[in-house]
Amino acid sequence: MRRSVLKAALASAAILTALPAMAADQAMVVLDLSGSMSRASSTGEARISMARTALDEALANLPADLEIGLTAFGHRQAGSCTDIEVLAEPRAGAGRAIAQTVRSARPRGETPIGAALEAAAEAVDYTENKATLVLVTDAVGDACTVEFCSTVEALERAGADLTIHVLGLGLSQEARARFACVSEGTGGRYFAANEGAALAAALNLAVTPKPPPPPLPVATLDVPEEIGQGLEFEVAYDGPRAEGDQIQIAWPGSAPGAAIRSVYVGSDGEPRHLMAPSERGVYAIRYWLPSRGAVIAEQMFEVVPVVAVLNAPESVGQGTLFAIDWQGPDQSGDRIELARPRDPMGTALAIVDVKPHVGEARLDAPIDPGRYELRYVAGVDGSVLATRPVEVTRIAASLTPPAEIIGGAEFEVSWDGPGASFDEVQLAAADAPPGERFEGARVGLPGRPVRLDAPVEGGSFELRYWSAYSNTILARTPVTITAASATLEAPREVMGGSEFAVTWNGPGARFDEIQLVTRGMPPGQSVTAASVTNIGNSVTMAAPIMAGDYELRYWSTRSRSVLGSTGLRVGPAEVELRVEGAVRQGEPFRVAWEGPAGRFDELQVVLADGGGAPVFSTVIPPVGEAAILRAPALPGTYVLRYWSDEGRAPLGSVRFTVERTTPLPQVP
Repeated sequence: MRRSVLKAALASAAILTALPAMAADQAMVVLDLSGSMSRASSTGEARISMARTALDEALANLPADLEIGLTAFGHRQAGSCTDIEVLAEPRAGAGRAIAQTVRSARPRGETPIGAALEAAAEAVDYTENKATLVLVTDAVGDACTVEFCSTVEALERAGADLTIHVLGLGLSQEARARFACVSEGTGGRYFAANEGAALAAALNLAVTPKPPPPPLPVATLDVPEEIGQGLEFEVAYDGPRAEGDQIQIAWPGSAPGAAIRSVYVGSDGEPRHLMAPSERGVYAIRYWLPSRGAVIAEQMFEVVPVVAVLNAPESVGQGTLFAIDWQGPDQSGDRIELARPRDPMGTALAIVDVKPHVGEARLDAPIDPGRYELRYVAGVDGSVLATRPVEVTRIAASLTPPAEIIGGAEFEVSWDGPGASFDEVQLAAADAPPGERFEGARVGLPGRPVRLDAPVEGGSFELRYWSAYSNTILARTPVTITAASATLEAPREVMGGSEFAVTWNGPGARFDEIQLVTRGMPPGQSVTAASVTNIGNSVTMAAPIMAGDYELRYWSTRSRSVLGSTGLRVGPAEVELRVEGAVRQGEPFRVAWEGPAGRFDELQVVLADGGGAPVFSTVIPPVGEAAILRAPALPGTYVLRYWSDEGRAPLGSVRFTVERTTPLPQVP
């Protein structure tokens, strides 16, 4: 047990001596020798024994010039509240003698803590000298343990520089709280200890002289001499760049660390950005080192008024998008507003942030003609830095539709008007309120028509130029739309799997289709389909492999309806294959063929049993041309087959033989 206590004492002492300790001209250990110190600690060792062991170790290694003494209470008689004695006056080199005195002392009395601290303070002449007391107590409490905080307050007021540390041996949480006035009230510390190591640590902390602080590091700052009110500015700096270091704006002469606003430095040393105060005056920019509680660089700068300039046309058409050239602080939150001249702030008709628009911004003019005012507004405080008058004039709008509009088709409309953002050319019912429409397309550049989709069912409608800014209709033109219909022309009968052409006449709207369906198939469903957006009014389709009666339909995706149809007979797929001449191993050979001629149909050579992947394959050539295939390298019987990509199956086949062209090896 003794060895473990000594080991712990040495470890704790080493750690705590590295902490900033209070230098002491004189130090005094105030040792509790009341009867309760004879009791066992949580480790089983008597508390007085723990104190002796730790003091032996700690006092043996004190600085030679340190003046230290010992005051004890409760060591001579039981039941006395005045049993207090200075056992060793403070003197240099007294450590070993004090440890010897403690070894011979026996706990037996009461606990007069306040009086003992007062006696110890007087012994170190605390009113004249810088002094430290270390109170070692278990403070179980008795008739002598009266209120001692007032005594400590009086000592603190009278002392030149008095610090009291408290080492509590096995104290309860409630008992610890009573000692807060002792340690915290004098700038000391409280240590909770259940073994001797804590006593050694506290003693070392109390009596080890504090080394002189290292010199403050050097830092530099570079900022403009004048900065506009509320403007963001850059601070170049150099310095320790430690975590937590700050660049601060402060009032000149304010306490270190007191900042108006601040930003952390970076380990990379890259410049930082701050926003200048909105109030004019002289300010300080500081490099704040919180680890030392010090300002290590400071530079003054002046916050001056800022100005802005707005350039815009003297007059603009109602609802038009117009450009504004500007100069100003260009700070986050700065904006250009358009308002009536006498309207208060916050009632703008249009707003644009200046930050994303370098030197130029755009705004939509109001729809109502009249006089207006442009304002450059500072984001930092809402102040107006510049104004410019703008006259909004009336502008005519017109719409020119095509002579004929077919239902379901796309058509163009030429327009004249403001061309403001979000304005639309709309197709609506004649009695529909502004903004309600069947179709709408946003206007773009002047002179560029818009495109709309006509309703399939046709009827009487109204084209409108709609101003999104004011939700008003600036121009109207009635139009009549012819109901959509479609016709289809195709062969009456085609071979299964073959491709065929379908000529159509209809709306030709986006996503409309020519669909091939089985009889009775619901509208919208199909066996195969082709988009009508291909070039010209003709599409190419592939017939199903399965023979039977089918139907071709013109399908309007917009109206989800069939606009026209015609019948189609799909006959059986007919295939004929003929190998021309002898086929020799590894050599090309010709094949005459007839079949559906689907776009991705193939001629394939497979093994005689028909299993496995093709040995050789080629896409069929144009109708009427023979196909050229290469014979397998091994002689024998094979199958040539016609493979339909549409049906994913062979439609016909013929067997053929590959002749040997190389002699068999001789057997010796």
